[in-house]
Amino acid sequence: MKYYKINCGNGFCGCDEEWLMEATDSYELIAEEIIGYYTYETGAAGISPDDPEFDPDSEEFEGETYEELIYDNLFYEEISEEEFKNLRDEEEWEVRG
Repeated sequence: MKYYKINCGNGFCGCDEEWLMEATDSYELIAEEIIGYYTYETGAAGISPDDPEFDPDSEEFEGETYEELIYDNLFYEEISEEEFKNLRDEEEWEVRG
């Protein structure tokens, strides 16, 4: 098995999350799949990616779509089984996926 620590956000205060994921040895996690487990994938902080008022060209978003904001705030790293178990059992991180 491979073990991953995920940090994901959308760039807005209060929308950051941390969780763990597992994958088989022959499988690599990819960003598109990880984002599917992010709570705010479909919007947050008063922003809906489908809302016609969401203007990625506005100064606030600097030309980025909501999905790009998530990709910019997605960090994941492979960790050891020992670290995975410690985060899961001792620090009570959620395992998703």
